[in-house]
Amino acid sequence: MYLSNTMSEIFIPIGLGNIQLPKYGFKAKGLDLAAKNKISVPKGYLLPHEIFENFKHESLEISTLIKKIQELPIQNSFSIRSSFSIEDQKENSLAGMFETVLSVNKNNSKQITDALKKVLNSSENKKGDFRKDVLLMEMVPSNYSGVAFTESEHEDDWVNWTRGFGSKLVSGEVQGESISIPKLKKWDTLKTKNKNLKNLEFYTRLQSLLKNIRTVFGEKEWDIEWADDGIKCWLLQIRPITRPLTRNDWFGLCNHKEILPPLPSVLMNSLIVDCSPELFGFYHKVDPELPKSRLMVESFKGRSYFNLSLFSDMLRKWGLPTKLLSESMGGVLEKNYGLNPGRLISNWKVFIRLFFLQANALRKSKNEIKVFEYTRKEKTENISELIKKSKFVYTSLVHQMLTLTMVMGGPISFLRYMKTLNYHSANHTTPGTRILKDLDSLFTLIKIKPQIKESVDNGKLPEDKEFLNLWTIYLKNHGHRGIYESDLSQPRFRENHEYILKLLSIGESSHKVKIKLSLTSILTLPIWLILKKFIYARENTRYEAMKAFESIREEWLALEVNLKSLNIIPEHASIWNLTLSELSVINSKNIYSDELYKKRTTEIQANKNHTLPDNLKRQTFLEPFLKTTTENLKKTFTGLGLTGGQVEGTAWVLKKPTLDLPRSFQKKTTILIAPAVDAGWIPTFSQVSGVAVDTGGDLSHGSIILRELGIPAITNAIGVFQNIKTGDKVSLIADEGVLLKR
Repeated sequence: MYLSNTMSEIFIPIGLGNIQLPKYGFKAKGLDLAAKNKISVPKGYLLPHEIFENFKHESLEISTLIKKIQELPIQNSFSIRSSFSIEDQKENSLAGMFETVLSVNKNNSKQITDALKKVLNSSENKKGDFRKDVLLMEMVPSNYSGVAFTESEHEDDWVNWTRGFGSKLVSGEVQGESISIPKLKKWDTLKTKNKNLKNLEFYTRLQSLLKNIRTVFGEKEWDIEWADDGIKCWLLQIRPITRPLTRNDWFGLCNHKEILPPLPSVLMNSLIVDCSPELFGFYHKVDPELPKSRLMVESFKGRSYFNLSLFSDMLRKWGLPTKLLSESMGGVLEKNYGLNPGRLISNWKVFIRLFFLQANALRKSKNEIKVFEYTRKEKTENISELIKKSKFVYTSLVHQMLTLTMVMGGPISFLRYMKTLNYHSANHTTPGTRILKDLDSLFTLIKIKPQIKESVDNGKLPEDKEFLNLWTIYLKNHGHRGIYESDLSQPRFRENHEYILKLLSIGESSHKVKIKLSLTSILTLPIWLILKKFIYARENTRYEAMKAFESIREEWLALEVNLKSLNIIPEHASIWNLTLSELSVINSKNIYSDELYKKRTTEIQANKNHTLPDNLKRQTFLEPFLKTTTENLKKTFTGLGLTGGQVEGTAWVLKKPTLDLPRSFQKKTTILIAPAVDAGWIPTFSQVSGVAVDTGGDLSHGSIILRELGIPAITNAIGVFQNIKTGDKVSLIADEGVLLKR
């Protein structure tokens, strides 16, 4: 073993900036940079790779090294940790791959020697030529410890914590507890409003530590190990997040419940979800720092839900009260946040952009209407163009709705507060309300000519010239509208007029609403005169957009006829039951078979059997409303979904890692059931298509690895290891954090 003559040059203190060289690994460099910038890091030293080049066998020089280690100004015990150059990289953290030895007695030479050997020998877990530096860090008393994920696209830091040392937490031996902590930013104060968390002594200290880390390392994705001694919160390790957490976001149907059928068509649902990045791109124009990878809309059992957590984070970032969201979109938030004056000030550029966006809203609305007119006249030549056109018109409509809704939000809230909104709105007519009001002439004619009513009552068009003339005018104005008109699959009034005839049969003419004039209604009239222009513009934009929708619907129906004539889709198939991605690749060489279509119709029927709530979380187990028994409950195991995907197959229950897959088992249908996992299970993971872990935190090393591998997996599925046997038929629904015993 090589040993330098100058020991003071061998032990590089953490915090002086001497570790910021390219050759050193990020683990040591991160702690060095943090300590240099006054972040609390335990006292420590880096032992460079060079002194361990020949550390294979004991020699006299080892004792010299141990003696020098014992002379270091470290109190009591310390930890010996790997800081290899291939650890903690952006592409792969190698979490848990190499050893850490805690609580090494400073006065016990054998303990130090054994710990060094254990750490260095763990380098053999990974093939390749890399530096094998070692960290010595003073142990700090730990009342609480854990792991925190701070991600730039979220306004909360996600924390997994436990009492005492966190080694069992990161190894997956204990579950720990999880909480989300609101981020502190430049203008924020240390406040804990969550009553359930008021007894967590470390809460505000950890908030402050994470804020300081973001200040030094940037608003990026960081995986942070920490410990709290009751007085100070210490940084133990920082590394880049290699795979983001699957956050259990809060979703809501919001206005989709109103404008879409209970189960939208497959085509429309896929169109909305495919447009999701472009939809949220509307807000990116206002604030480029908003999340770019989180989707504004996601699908659950064939239904499009808005990500309310994303919208809430957006408003929180801007310092606006989140109740504005529930007021404008009709969604119920999981938690409300109030006004933040500091963030309002710091986001002044955003509000200037919003002002100009809203100031130009009426002009933009007129331009969009011209665009809709143009798209109606221009017919597409192939499927790709039709998909592009459909997405363009839908996205343009939503963007314009968002712009006008933002303009209207404040004035409407004010008029509602002044109790004059109903007065001003009572007799205001927009293209939407004209659908009913323009029937007045037909209602009048029916009263004058009672013989017409008999045909109308039977759902038939009367053979009366005056009626038919009025009917033609009505369809010219409103025939492009329809029930659930935002879904392209739904027929328009022009195609299916039974609804209007039914309305004529049982309805009556509209009447002006009389509301008593008041002083406040007079005082607020100027606001209403401005507001009503935007209300009309929004409804008129939708009115014109639905003309484009009707035109696009006709093109899809014509395409369906053509595809059937070419035998590309089954004769009994409906184009509305196919996704855009499926349609984009369909052709004479890649047909949609009858077998595939049967699977799709079965899937649609299964989705119909689900009665979903208006609000849900990403990892909600969306089970159909069936009678549940005690026996059924024992067959359902819920945990934390680490990745996406679903697997059906056979359980393979293991206490420890192995590669001996049972006879007749196949990888594609094997689901591993384990008590806990870490890096040692990686070879076993390669033999299966799904993993369910009994005990493990969301941020443990094993969880990080499974996310990096991308295997459908859940953790913290309590009881799964004890109740599932090898050979049991199981279904793993990783998206929802559920394993079912079939």
